[in-house]
Amino acid sequence: MASGKLTPRQKMINLMYLVFIAMLALNMSKEVLSAFGLMNEQFESSNVDATKTNKDMHEALTAKAAENPSFANAKAVSDKAKAISEQFYNYIESLKTSLTKDIEKVDGKLPYEAMDKGDKIDEDWFEGDGYSKKGKEIIAAIEKYKSDMKAALGNDVKYKSVAAEIDARFNTADVKAQDGAMKSYLDYHYKGFPSIASLTKLSAMQNNVKVIEANIFNIALGKAALEATSMNKYTAIVVLDKNAYFQGEKVTGKVVLGRYDSNTKPTSFSGPGRIDPASGQAVIDMTAGAVGEQKISGKFTFLEDGKTVPLPFEGSY
Repeated sequence: MASGKLTPRQKMINLMYLVFIAMLALNMSKEVLSAFGLMNEQFESSNVDATKTNKDMHEALTAKAAENPSFANAKAVSDKAKAISEQFYNYIESLKTSLTKDIEKVDGKLPYEAMDKGDKIDEDWFEGDGYSKKGKEIIAAIEKYKSDMKAALGNDVKYKSVAAEIDARFNTADVKAQDGAMKSYLDYHYKGFPSIASLTKLSAMQNNVKVIEANIFNIALGKAALEATSMNKYTAIVVLDKNAYFQGEKVTGKVVLGRYDSNTKPTSFSGPGRIDPASGQAVIDMTAGAVGEQKISGKFTFLEDGKTVPLPFEGSY
């Protein structure tokens, strides 16, 4: 714009126009950086509050376990979850400290508008097209947190929804970018981003840790009863008194409420069939017997609060 057969005045006007556009872009960038900074502050404030709330819940659970032995298993699960969460939360905090240690604070606050570079993470977490030693360490830490937490929850059906939530919130699988290319987890979320954006994402990850911990404590304290008994977990099932009728015969039976939940899976099953591992439902597979009414019976076994709970069933055809 400032070349060709233009007068000096026109060249100056064009140059000033370019500078003006650049300044607008710079100001927009600063606004975005400041927005990330404010989001980070909110996450960190929320994490402080969540830490206190979770501490109170754990103390309440400890008190209940001292009063009532039936809470002993719930407390044991919560103790493990608390230790695992604290270790991983502190590891994320060490990543944040490393990211900001060379940034000088202004009036006790990070200079968000100056945190527009992502060189430190790009150099520390990545090597060529893959992860550096540090990047591999971060992925390993996330995966360890997930496996340790799920191991702490065990096979208790009450915690199945939390186990699924852990996998969803801490999924480190490759991600499909807008251009259709597949990128590794850290590459997609952190590579090339301003340091303030990466800092905010790490604070958000810490918040996820606190949310998972709180959900476990809530279930251990019995608040999951509301979710378990919610009517949207049930469906109406027609149960006839028998499965074959002659024309003109009176049909009798009842309609009952049945609870369908893919997270509620038995630890064992005995009966004429097998368990579908995906749904936890029993699939009947048998050969019909002699003429007349025949019985079908068996038993599910579930694990709840560390105890085996049998659930027999019976039907006919």
